[in-house]
Amino acid sequence: MMKHKVKCINLLVTSSLLAGGAMASEECGCDFTLPSSHYAFDGAEQGILPGQTLCLAAGERGPMKLINIHGTEAEPVVVKNCGGVVETTPYHYAITVQQSSHLKLSGTGDANNYYGIRLGGTLGIERRSSDIEVNNIEIYRADFAGIMAKTDPTCEPDTHAGNYTLANLNIHHNWIHNTEGGEGMYLGYTGAYRTLVCDGVEQRVYPHDLQGLRVQHNLVQNTAAEGIQANSLTQDTLISDNRVSLYGQDPFAAYQNNGIQIGGDHVALENNVIDTGSGNGVIAIGQDIRIKNNTILNAGSYGIFADNRPAPDTPMGQAGLPHQYINNTIIDSAQEGIRSYVRLTDGANLVWGNIMINDGSPNQYGAARFIHYLNNDVLRDEQNNHHIIRN
Repeated sequence: MMKHKVKCINLLVTSSLLAGGAMASEECGCDFTLPSSHYAFDGAEQGILPGQTLCLAAGERGPMKLINIHGTEAEPVVVKNCGGVVETTPYHYAITVQQSSHLKLSGTGDANNYYGIRLGGTLGIERRSSDIEVNNIEIYRADFAGIMAKTDPTCEPDTHAGNYTLANLNIHHNWIHNTEGGEGMYLGYTGAYRTLVCDGVEQRVYPHDLQGLRVQHNLVQNTAAEGIQANSLTQDTLISDNRVSLYGQDPFAAYQNNGIQIGGDHVALENNVIDTGSGNGVIAIGQDIRIKNNTILNAGSYGIFADNRPAPDTPMGQAGLPHQYINNTIIDSAQEGIRSYVRLTDGANLVWGNIMINDGSPNQYGAARFIHYLNNDVLRDEQNNHHIIRN
């Protein structure tokens, strides 16, 4: 059997407590243990190596900072609970992960608790972190977003697009609920650029890309703003098998109240259930977006609203790749089931096999709450879509 060397970080305890902690750490397979009385772990200072495990001692604790922790793709560093549930007292943030890569933050350290880490505040992934996995964690009562994953561009060049990419963020099997001011998940930077004064000169700085995003099998409930918001997406995004309910309950600004919001290109949104909220079930802005096999219920506006926002005077066929809306079931949206402004694309948008179910009452303009397009610049291939009017 493999033996593990256990390091308890800066811990002063009696010999009996140390022995008990070491035994629990051995059972969890820990190489390092962060006691509940400690709030920070610096991987560079502590010498943690790829493939090693940092355990969080069970019990109630304050907020934590995890910094300078680097694994590899083949051997990530694992951070997990040990000996029971880890629970942070409610605060502005619960855990911040900074300047780290190939790290797995997991609440699977106790077989008796599916969510072995309970965070009473935001989980932040920031300061040029990348290749982070988050699973089996409960997040509640966050002041703003439940999970915040981005690095704002500053005057420092290493925060700019092209110099840093947030890659391979994998968020799965988490429960996020009752955010008090913002989104369930806020992933990637929102906005095309920032205008800053750097060394006395005003300049535009552009945010990092978000690539290889995976958001799957999460439960997101009762959020003040969007349930899941992902922006600056540039390639290979999959958002699937999530359940988002009671979204946009107290948005901080107009239009910040959608179930799932996508901003970017080359995205698949599949097999999600989006149930009851004040805004759109899905809003998708970008090119090459596939929205397939989702169930959307009781959206306060459109079931799906989509746009690609081409530049003025863009010729037909030059506004990027089209969208696909396939086999979605949209029930009782306040406005149309699908409204698409995705125009001037290189090929037709596919609108296949969608079902809209409602009571047959018209929208605010007197039109059927079915499918609507901005104009004939929206190229489309429509097949087997159905509007079912409930008696």
